[in-house]
Amino acid sequence: AGAYLSVMGPEGIEQVARQSYAKAQYAAEQICKIPGFNLVFNRSFFNEFVTTCPIPGKALERALAEHDILAGLPLGKNLLSDESRHHSEPLPANEDSSYTENILWCVTEKNAKEDIDRLATLLAEVTR
Repeated sequence: AGAYLSVMGPEGIEQVARQSYAKAQYAAEQICKIPGFNLVFNRSFFNEFVTTCPIPGKALERALAEHDILAGLPLGKNLLSDESRHHSEPLPANEDSSYTENILWCVTEKNAKEDIDRLATLLAEVTR
Protein backbone atom coordinates (compact mmCIF):
# COMPACT_ATOMS: atom_id res chain seq x y z
CA ALA A 1 0.00 0.00 0.00
CA GLY A 2 2.85 2.37 0.78
CA ALA A 3 4.41 1.86 -2.65
CA TYR A 4 1.05 2.50 -4.33
CA LEU A 5 0.56 5.73 -2.39
CA SER A 6 4.09 6.81 -3.21
CA VAL A 7 3.71 6.12 -6.93
CA MET A 8 0.26 7.72 -7.18
CA GLY A 9 1.09 10.82 -5.18
CA PRO A 10 -1.54 13.15 -3.67
CA GLU A 11 -2.99 14.20 -7.02
CA GLY A 12 -3.25 10.60 -8.21
CA ILE A 13 -4.98 9.47 -5.03
CA GLU A 14 -7.42 12.37 -5.35
CA GLN A 15 -8.16 11.37 -8.95
CA VAL A 16 -8.74 7.73 -7.95
CA ALA A 17 -11.14 8.87 -5.23
CA ARG A 18 -13.04 11.17 -7.60
CA GLN A 19 -13.37 8.40 -10.20
CA SER A 20 -14.52 5.86 -7.61
CA TYR A 21 -17.15 8.25 -6.29
CA ALA A 22 -18.45 9.26 -9.73
CA LYS A 23 -18.61 5.69 -11.00
CA ALA A 24 -20.42 4.49 -7.87
CA GLN A 25 -23.00 7.25 -8.25
CA TYR A 26 -23.47 6.29 -11.90
CA ALA A 27 -23.77 2.58 -11.05
CA ALA A 28 -26.38 3.24 -8.37
CA GLU A 29 -28.36 5.39 -10.79
CA GLN A 30 -28.28 2.72 -13.51
CA ILE A 31 -29.07 -0.17 -11.17
CA CYS A 32 -31.96 1.68 -9.55
CA LYS A 33 -33.60 2.25 -12.94
CA ILE A 34 -34.33 -1.49 -12.97
CA PRO A 35 -37.63 -2.56 -11.36
CA GLY A 36 -37.03 -4.12 -7.95
CA PHE A 37 -33.71 -2.38 -7.30
CA ASN A 38 -33.84 0.62 -4.96
CA LEU A 39 -31.33 2.26 -2.67
CA VAL A 40 -31.92 1.02 0.85
CA PHE A 41 -30.59 4.06 2.70
CA ASN A 42 -31.33 7.75 2.09
CA ARG A 43 -27.81 9.05 2.57
CA SER A 44 -24.69 9.84 0.62
CA PHE A 45 -22.10 7.17 -0.07
CA PHE A 46 -18.59 7.01 -1.46
CA ASN A 47 -18.08 3.81 -3.45
CA GLU A 48 -20.32 1.26 -1.71
CA PHE A 49 -24.11 1.22 -1.54
CA VAL A 50 -26.92 -1.20 -0.72
CA THR A 51 -29.90 -1.90 -2.95
CA THR A 52 -32.92 -4.10 -2.72
CA CYS A 53 -32.98 -7.05 -5.11
CA PRO A 54 -36.12 -8.67 -6.52
CA ILE A 55 -34.59 -12.17 -6.65
CA PRO A 56 -32.54 -14.15 -4.14
CA GLY A 57 -29.00 -12.85 -3.91
CA LYS A 58 -27.42 -16.25 -4.53
CA ALA A 59 -29.46 -16.65 -7.74
CA LEU A 60 -28.25 -13.22 -8.85
CA GLU A 61 -24.64 -14.19 -8.11
CA ARG A 62 -24.96 -17.36 -10.20
CA ALA A 63 -26.64 -15.59 -13.13
CA LEU A 64 -24.01 -12.84 -13.28
CA ALA A 65 -21.15 -15.35 -12.84
CA GLU A 66 -22.31 -17.03 -16.07
CA HIS A 67 -21.32 -13.75 -17.76
CA ASP A 68 -18.04 -13.42 -15.81
CA ILE A 69 -19.41 -10.61 -13.65
CA LEU A 70 -18.78 -10.54 -9.93
CA ALA A 71 -22.08 -9.61 -8.30
CA GLY A 72 -22.54 -7.46 -5.26
CA LEU A 73 -22.52 -9.13 -1.85
CA PRO A 74 -25.89 -10.59 -0.85
CA LEU A 75 -26.74 -9.31 2.62
CA GLY A 76 -29.76 -11.49 3.22
CA LYS A 77 -33.23 -10.71 4.36
CA ASN A 78 -32.96 -8.77 7.60
CA LEU A 79 -31.20 -5.54 6.68
CA LEU A 80 -34.43 -3.55 6.83
CA SER A 81 -35.51 -4.85 10.23
CA ASP A 82 -35.55 -2.40 13.13
CA GLU A 83 -33.18 -4.64 15.10
CA SER A 84 -30.50 -4.45 12.41
CA ARG A 85 -30.38 -0.65 12.21
CA HIS A 86 -28.67 1.54 14.76
CA HIS A 87 -31.14 4.11 16.12
CA SER A 88 -29.18 6.99 14.59
CA GLU A 89 -29.39 5.43 11.10
CA PRO A 90 -31.74 7.17 8.68
CA LEU A 91 -34.82 5.27 7.63
CA PRO A 92 -34.41 3.15 4.52
CA ALA A 93 -35.46 4.74 1.25
CA ASN A 94 -37.73 1.80 0.51
CA GLU A 95 -39.62 0.04 3.28
CA ASP A 96 -41.73 -2.09 0.95
CA SER A 97 -41.92 -5.46 2.72
CA SER A 98 -42.07 -7.31 -0.62
CA TYR A 99 -38.32 -6.78 -1.00
CA THR A 100 -36.54 -9.34 1.08
CA GLU A 101 -33.05 -9.40 -0.37
CA ASN A 102 -30.40 -6.71 -0.20
CA ILE A 103 -27.15 -6.42 -2.13
CA LEU A 104 -24.02 -4.48 -1.21
CA TRP A 105 -22.39 -3.07 -4.35
CA CYS A 106 -18.82 -1.72 -4.58
CA VAL A 107 -17.49 0.35 -7.47
CA THR A 108 -13.92 1.57 -7.92
CA GLU A 109 -11.92 3.52 -10.47
CA LYS A 110 -11.18 0.19 -12.17
CA ASN A 111 -14.83 -0.24 -13.25
CA ALA A 112 -15.37 1.20 -16.73
CA LYS A 113 -18.65 2.86 -17.69
CA GLU A 114 -19.16 0.10 -20.27
CA ASP A 115 -18.83 -2.53 -17.51
CA ILE A 116 -21.42 -0.75 -15.40
CA ASP A 117 -23.77 -0.50 -18.38
CA ARG A 118 -23.28 -4.21 -19.09
CA LEU A 119 -24.04 -5.01 -15.46
CA ALA A 120 -27.26 -2.99 -15.58
CA THR A 121 -28.33 -4.66 -18.82
CA LEU A 122 -27.73 -8.12 -17.37
CA LEU A 123 -29.50 -7.23 -14.11
CA ALA A 124 -32.56 -6.20 -16.09
CA GLU A 125 -32.44 -9.48 -18.05
CA VAL A 126 -31.95 -11.86 -15.11
CA THR A 127 -34.60 -10.22 -12.92
CA ARG A 128 -37.43 -10.16 -15.50
